[in-house]
Amino acid sequence: TLSVDNLKRKGQNLDPIWEHEYTSHILLHCSKSLEIWKAILGSSVETYAVIFVADSVEDWLRLWLKAKSPNFGELWQMLPFAVCWLLWKTCNNLIFAQKDCTVERICNEIK
Repeated sequence: TLSVDNLKRKGQNLDPIWEHEYTSHILLHCSKSLEIWKAILGSSVETYAVIFVADSVEDWLRLWLKAKSPNFGELWQMLPFAVCWLLWKTCNNLIFAQKDCTVERICNEIK
């Protein structure tokens, strides 16, 4: 990924196995991502729980599309992409510009 390439240019040596895990970690499994998913999904506990069994972002998206929409209509299908995009941007801002963001601010941007 581009971020992994940028990290390597900045002197970070990454294990090839870790590079694949990097994206899943950022978008699904790191503590801040989990906070954001929980805040966004709120009462949809079943959908949130699926994060813990998804091995990759691709698995998560497949499982997401099978999940029931809690009255969001078409927005339900776009929501994971919006969340992933904001998580990716937030991570890049933290790594490359040393700018951190609160969970509340990220959730507001997603909405």
